[in-house]
Amino acid sequence: MSKYTPGPWNFAHRRRYDGMYDTEIFDSEGNTVATAAWYALPKTHEGMTSTNRMENARLIAAAPDLLEALKSFAGVENFAGWHPKYESAIEKARAAIAKATGEAK
Repeated sequence: MSKYTPGPWNFAHRRRYDGMYDTEIFDSEGNTVATAAWYALPKTHEGMTSTNRMENARLIAAAPDLLEALKSFAGVENFAGWHPKYESAIEKARAAIAKATGEAK
């Protein structure tokens, strides 16, 4: 099982001295989990612009919660006979868990 900083996570934006901006993801104790740098519009740096910083920050900050929700969903053992879309959804959840925990092949 992989190790990661337990949630909840949150985020904040700040302007740097060089004109770029950072989005800092931090845990409940205020420790930095990740930092993403971005430029204000119209500049783009590696595909990230100020237009998607909020969405990216929300998604990253929700990662521990999403992983736990996927684990709960994927833990359903008796889904035989369900509609095929549910079986497919559970398999996708299990694949995402494997990717997040480093168990993906």
